[in-house]
Formats: sequence, structure tokens, C-alpha cells
Amino acid sequence: MYELETAIELDRRLKQKYRGYERAAARLDLNGERDAAKVLRRAADRVRLLRSVATERAVDLSAGQAR
Repeated sequence: MYELETAIELDRRLKQKYRGYERAAARLDLNGERDAAKVLRRAADRVRLLRSVATERAVDLSAGQAR
């Protein structure tokens, strides 16, 4: 149970993280700082990938508990 709760919390935090990066990138774009925005978008992509792995782990744990 603890592992599932941890995976769910990690998923939530990673989602907040990549959304924050995306918002910051949008602000930088508006200010004309395209290179910095591009870097933040790449970081958001990496965090989104981590989140997908965490989500898969949570699903696996949840399926294991249903048995």
C-alpha cells in the first residue's frame, strides 16, 4: 500500500513540475527569450517521460493489490 501511495504522490508532483516548466517557457516566449523557453520545454518533456514511468509503476502496483 505504501508503494502505491508513494507512486501516486510522485505522479502528482511530476505533473506539477512539468506544468510549471511549461508555464515558465510560455512566459519566456512572450518575452522573446526563445532559447531559454526551448530549454525549459525539453526539461518538461523529460519530466513528462518520468511521469509516464511512474504512472505505469502505479498501475502495476494497483493491479498487484487487486489480486
